[in-house]
Amino acid sequence: MRKYLLALSCLISLSIAAQEEVSYDSTLEQLEADTSGKPIVLTSEKGFTLKDSIKYSANYQFRDGFYIGRRAFLSNQPVTIDRVLTTVPYTDPDIYAKILNGGGFKVIQEDSSLVYHNIADVFGFVQNRVFYINLGQAGFVRMSDLGKICKVVYGSSTPRIQPAGGVGVNSWGGASVGIGIQINGGSNVTEYIFRIDGGPIVEFTPEMLLEMIKDDEIVFNSYVGLNKRYRMKEMYNTLNEYNRRNPLYLPIYK
Repeated sequence: MRKYLLALSCLISLSIAAQEEVSYDSTLEQLEADTSGKPIVLTSEKGFTLKDSIKYSANYQFRDGFYIGRRAFLSNQPVTIDRVLTTVPYTDPDIYAKILNGGGFKVIQEDSSLVYHNIADVFGFVQNRVFYINLGQAGFVRMSDLGKICKVVYGSSTPRIQPAGGVGVNSWGGASVGIGIQINGGSNVTEYIFRIDGGPIVEFTPEMLLEMIKDDEIVFNSYVGLNKRYRMKEMYNTLNEYNRRNPLYLPIYK
């Protein structure tokens, strides 16, 4: 009887192990096949769809100019420098900083009328293919990583443009849901993240990252299952994996 029970126990163990192996293989197949997340394809005035859009990569070229609002940035439709009414020579390498120091600028429309934009309306600007994002009182800070979840590094040595008159937060939707950072003195470097499709900018922590990756069940469950120590170690890998699985699509301009 004991021999029978022992044999039966071994058979059950082998069966469970086989089931686990199948389950594990199925999960791997799902990870490889799953593209998770819908690409962000916004409707612009000219209109573009997935057909005439491209997955973002470091080779994607944003146009130089001021981006009035987040939608203009995602549509790659800036106010080009030649449409800005300014006394600063267009050949001046610091033209963007000098225009921003004025607190705002006038733009010549297609019908020759003028429209004034306050600095708070500017989501960011691109100069020589480098994007500077409006971080409110921190000024315009060079973007570190762009994706569905973006990362920005702020510190005393961070490349940035600080307008003399300060910067508002209207481009983030107002103070109540706007930039959630406080700029402290000193040389400490702090990292921030935000979703490109909307929402505030917050400090890059495991807790904030978990909030932003909830729409990807696989990445979320993988990350939430780690203990606190490993969540800190895996923040960057998790952010990169989320952006890889949830690509940002942007319009193609010929």
